Amino acid sequence: MGGCCLGQIKLNADGGVSVDQYLETSAPGVYAAGDIAEYPCTVQIGTRVRIEHYNVAHQHGRIAARNMVAGSAGKRQPYSSIPYFWTMQFASIRLCGQSRGYDDVVYDGSVEEKKFIAYYGKAGKVVAVATMGRDPMASAAAELMRDNRLPSMAQLKANSSISLISLLAPSS
Repeated sequence: MGGCCLGQIKLNADGGVSVDQYLETSAPGVYAAGDIAEYPCTVQIGTRVRIEHYNVAHQHGRIAARNMVAGSAGKRQPYSSIPYFWTMQFASIRLCGQSRGYDDVVYDGSVEEKKFIAYYGKAGKVVAVATMGRDPMASAAAELMRDNRLPSMAQLKANSSISLISLLAPSS
């Protein structure tokens, strides 16, 4: 097996590899997934992200494999998941979305008590949600973000204790 196209793939300054929405590199037919892949962000259009978390790597692997099998002539599937990751190293911290470049933050709960939701906004729109000690809210926020149903920053400033879980219920 030769290095048919490795010279065509450029490493970014941070060691990552840029991919398109199908996780294909600059070398046609060559895909990158997981920790190395820097991909278009679905939350902040026009930005790119690289998330080194096993959950993202798992999702990338499934999409990249489908797209390899489909080939460029087939029906390829874009990677469009909301960035979502967590850690238990300090406490139960979860984050969904992309907070890079945020210009506003609204808190619900107590940072001191380590039980809060932080809504990160950019130009009045929620672009990321971080939680500590309120894990179900991060999952609800990711789903609402995917469906473009999160409250605006103005709505959150007026009432930061809006229940994201109740917003998931179908409207009647």
